[in-house]
Amino acid sequence: MDMKCYVCGTMVENEKNCPYCGADMDIYRKILINSEVLYNRGLEQAQVRDLSGAIKTLKEAVSYNGPSLIIAYSPCISHGILKG
Repeated sequence: MDMKCYVCGTMVENEKNCPYCGADMDIYRKILINSEVLYNRGLEQAQVRDLSGAIKTLKEAVSYNGPSLIIAYSPCISHGILKG
């Protein structure tokens, strides 16, 4: 998985440590994977209408790697109902 080093911004391929600053990229990869798993679980919960569980799971996913784009599943919006 190609990614930018979280310390210096250097592109790192499949190396354990950043070649420029020596940051541990394995731990960073594990954090990103955990965040993605939680994010996907939150989306699944939203699709089966477990909204309180979805909110809790998505908040936990965002806490791993900061704010990210969250695309909400909402049948109301898709049917053109924009306000309560």
